[in-house]
Amino acid sequence: MQSRFRPAAAGVCPPTLDESETICLRLTANGKGLLDIAAALDVPVPHAEVILLRAEEKLGANNRLHAVSLAMRYGILDSGATLKPE
Repeated sequence: MQSRFRPAAAGVCPPTLDESETICLRLTANGKGLLDIAAALDVPVPHAEVILLRAEEKLGANNRLHAVSLAMRYGILDSGATLKPE
């Protein structure tokens, strides 16, 4: 199985995620599942899953955890603010 991950080259801008994709990744980083994410966005669960998959694709991630890690590395998510308890 070939990885979709392509590390950022020097001087390359990080991918641009829309607000819903960023919210999904932030909630995922806080341990929330699809049901919680869908409720937070007020969308059906399948739609929340599509948003997460779109974020993974934009980041070149292999899975949700990898997407969160890459978003932190790119500065899209702030590691300190992301992991605060709710």
